[in-house]
Amino acid sequence: MRWMKGLANNSISGCYEYGLWLMARQLNLDEAEVNLRRASNAGHPRADGALAALDALRIETDAVTDLSDSQHKELVTRLRSGVQSGDPAAAYMLGRAMYNGYLGLSKDQDTGHALMMRAGRATEGEYFYGPAAAYYSQNGKSLPHTIAAAEAGVVEEQLWLGKHLTETGSDVEGLGWLHVAADAGNVHALIRLAEISYNGRCGQPVSKENSYHYAVRANATGQPEGVAELAMHYILGVGVDANQELGVRLLQDTSTRTENNEAIYLLAICYINGWGVQRDIETAKTWLRRTREYPKAQRMLFRIEWSSSDFTTKVF
Repeated sequence: MRWMKGLANNSISGCYEYGLWLMARQLNLDEAEVNLRRASNAGHPRADGALAALDALRIETDAVTDLSDSQHKELVTRLRSGVQSGDPAAAYMLGRAMYNGYLGLSKDQDTGHALMMRAGRATEGEYFYGPAAAYYSQNGKSLPHTIAAAEAGVVEEQLWLGKHLTETGSDVEGLGWLHVAADAGNVHALIRLAEISYNGRCGQPVSKENSYHYAVRANATGQPEGVAELAMHYILGVGVDANQELGVRLLQDTSTRTENNEAIYLLAICYINGWGVQRDIETAKTWLRRTREYPKAQRMLFRIEWSSSDFTTKVF
């Protein structure tokens, strides 16, 4: 961050790029505005478009509410002008507004998609905007854009890149990105790191204790997948003394509160196996029927219903 601030101190283009950098990470939108206004006042050709994108971002994040129809129209006009000037943030935010049908615009997903793809083509320099590059990487399947978006702080791209690299043999670099995403609080990165420690993959030694610590961090995110991960560590005694009753209570609570498919599936597995609860196939089936479009839960339900009444296979 100090490097980016130094860039802003050196040139008007630096102010503009630093403003986009702050916007992409949503770190300090007020500081982003100060730098973009400096660039605008000095005549930077794309700064006004970025300021319009900043206003749209504030609306999208509920930092600004209760705008009138005329204010929405004025903002859309400013965004369109920003698109004409070549500002990537303006193109991306106008594309989002058109794709989702807000800022008083009718939903137009084709045009919105085209604008967001156009905004995300650059991987560096003044025409680069992290969220736009992330959209391009997701829809254009471009690894350079994924890397650029990850480096710009887009956590979902950091996670994807970490998974991709570890799955294709670049373990050190992939683990690095997984740790970056995990440090940003991404529950799926933490779960992946827990799995890697548990299995001793990606050049890492088997460590049940490390797996448990990642599960604790995943649970701390408050996401149901993280709760389920910690619950299974208690149920199976991974890196911690087994406490199946506690694990099942965690699964029951998060399944009831959130209807999370993974938590429901794991709770059903507990009933099948008699982990922390009385073994009860019918209750397991009841829970499995509550999942929606979750293939492994539906496969398990199929196995149970087409097996004999003394179904005893223990699975996990």
